[in-house]
Amino acid sequence: MILGVGIDIIELDNFLRVYNFLKKRKVLSLVFFEEELKFQKEIKKLAGIWTLKEAVYKTISPFLKREILLNQIKITKNSGKIEVSLKSDFFLPKYRKKFFSRKRIKFFLSLTYSKNLVIALAVAEI
Repeated sequence: MILGVGIDIIELDNFLRVYNFLKKRKVLSLVFFEEELKFQKEIKKLAGIWTLKEAVYKTISPFLKREILLNQIKITKNSGKIEVSLKSDFFLPKYRKKFFSRKRIKFFLSLTYSKNLVIALAVAEI
């Protein structure tokens, strides 16, 4: 069963402005995990992580008990596959039981780059 579909797009110039703003104020940890920040030298990849987080958030937002920060959605690459980690306690109780008891949410992710754009698509399924 498909829970939701999320898409996000960002221009690299806009991402760089936001990234520099957060870096200057030393609050990159409000958006990224330490493992994700290893891509700071490859700004397109970091922008890709940002857009994936936004797309994932859009797939699950109707089921959340409160707003969550982007640093509560973890994006990792494991054996060439992009994976998403979330805590179950973000979800409303009736959905937490439904999504996390015996079933797990699976995310199918797609990321594409152009010269100045990064586009992410996420599909959540149980």
